[in-house]
Amino acid sequence: MNWEITYEDDGRVFPPSREFWTDWKLEFLRRNYHKLTEKRMAERLGYMPETVRKKAVALGLKPWEPQRRSAKVPFGVCAPPSSSHLAYALGAMLGDATITEKDIRFEVRDEEFAMQFGRCMSHVLGRPVVPYVTDDEYFAVRASCSHFLAWLHGSTIVDLWHMLNGYAAEYLAGFFDAEGYVCYSLSGGRRRCSLAISMGMCNTNPMLALLARRFLLDLDIWHTVQRTRWSVRDFPTKNYVSIGKPMYLVSLTKRVSVVRFISLVPIRIARKRKALANLAQEIAARTPFAV
Repeated sequence: MNWEITYEDDGRVFPPSREFWTDWKLEFLRRNYHKLTEKRMAERLGYMPETVRKKAVALGLKPWEPQRRSAKVPFGVCAPPSSSHLAYALGAMLGDATITEKDIRFEVRDEEFAMQFGRCMSHVLGRPVVPYVTDDEYFAVRASCSHFLAWLHGSTIVDLWHMLNGYAAEYLAGFFDAEGYVCYSLSGGRRRCSLAISMGMCNTNPMLALLARRFLLDLDIWHTVQRTRWSVRDFPTKNYVSIGKPMYLVSLTKRVSVVRFISLVPIRIARKRKALANLAQEIAARTPFAV
């Protein structure tokens, strides 16, 4: 009489569960039960998964568990060292770059800005970061470092402010190169016509506006923060309609503040540096006393 009983599981035939455990099978179970799944162990030993599980429980073996990737501690146990290159790179990065869990993508039209950002990231990461030209004729910089990204995603605005203490001018230089503007507005009446000068930085993230405000206060520069939206004119009704996300403007409207910003913050882009120089000449021509 044939006492052999077969069981089918996913198209595979397994011997009966009452089959005798040999010494090599027990040794293989003890060594590999915590490394392989029960189905894999059953395929290797020729038993059903329930049989392997019961025998492992009887022997007191620890089952296999999927390993979770633990978050890497950035730079060992601490943040990257503070420097002027890191401050400028963070300012430009938070202003114009796209930051994901895998990499940092920085795309701008200004070649000089891309070269400067790549140079600063090379100092921060300790390896060359070379800009390249995309198909849309953008100058792009792509940097990837798991340690740096883990630290950046785990940092708050307060952490960045404390770490960059002493490098406020360099951070504002990078943020102004990314989001800065210079504006001339003409306001007049019946008796006089005046030219209002304002400059500042614009971003849709309120926390970045708060960080820029904190650094401006560290440099003792008076400023204002406004919440606004882009407006387009509806021609049928002749009214302005707000569109898009709300923006936060960090503006400098006083001449003393503008002159102090120009003298303290080292702007790197030639185009914006020239605009600030023209602004300083305009202020000097209209100010009867030394500021």
